[in-house]
Amino acid sequence: MGRLEKLFGKRDRGTKAASTESRSETDGARRILGEKNVFGPDEWKKFFGKKFQVTSVPEIPWSVDVLGNPGIDQEHFLFLGLDVLGGEPLDIAAWDKLYPGDGDPKLYWIPWNKQTFARRTCELRWYLVLFCFDKHWAPYDNLFALLPNTYEVPGITELVTATVLYYLLNKKYPDTEGWMAYTRDKTNDGYRAIFRTTAADGAQIIDNLRLDDAGDMLNTLGIAASRKLP
Repeated sequence: MGRLEKLFGKRDRGTKAASTESRSETDGARRILGEKNVFGPDEWKKFFGKKFQVTSVPEIPWSVDVLGNPGIDQEHFLFLGLDVLGGEPLDIAAWDKLYPGDGDPKLYWIPWNKQTFARRTCELRWYLVLFCFDKHWAPYDNLFALLPNTYEVPGITELVTATVLYYLLNKKYPDTEGWMAYTRDKTNDGYRAIFRTTAADGAQIIDNLRLDDAGDMLNTLGIAASRKLP
C-alpha cells in the first residue's frame, strides 16, 4: 500500500491502472496541495487523450506529512512525469512541436536543438517542484550548498514540463516573481543553463548568460529546486 493510500484509501488493483488505481492518491494530494498544483494521470488523459498510454502509474512516493510540509516553505507543484507521449520521447523538442508559434503555453528562444540537455526526457515518476526560486544570489555551488538535503536541482526538461502542465491547469504561468534560476544542466559550452517563466514569454531557457557580463541580471538569479525521491 502506498504512503497516501494509508490516509485516503486503498487502491483498486484492477486492470484500469492508469485511471482508477491512482485516483485516491491524486485526490488526496489535491486536498493537501490544492487543485491547481497537481497534474496526474487524469489530467494527462484530459489534455492529451489517447497519446497518454501509461498502463501502470507509479505511486506518489512522498508521505502526507511531506506533501503538507515539504521542507521549503513555498508553493510546490506535483506532477507525473512522462518519458514518452504518443509513442515519442517527450523532450523539449516534443513540447515545442506540441505548442509551436505564439500561442500558449509556449517556449521562448532557445537554440535548444543544439543543446544535449534538450534531448533528455523526464522519467516515468512523480516530481514535486517549486517555482518561487531561492532568492539569495550567489554562485551555483554556494546556492546548492544552502538547499536542504531532501532537495535536488532539477533540469531544464523537468522545469519546462512542469511549466507547460501548470499552464494547462491554470491558464497562466507560474509566478517566479521575476527571478531566474540555475538548473542542473550545463550547455555544450559548459555554462549553467538558466530557466525562468514570464507572462509574455512562457517558459524561457537561457543558455548563454555569462556571469562576468550579466550585470543587473545577477540580482535576480537564484536556484531551482525539487524534492528528492525518498
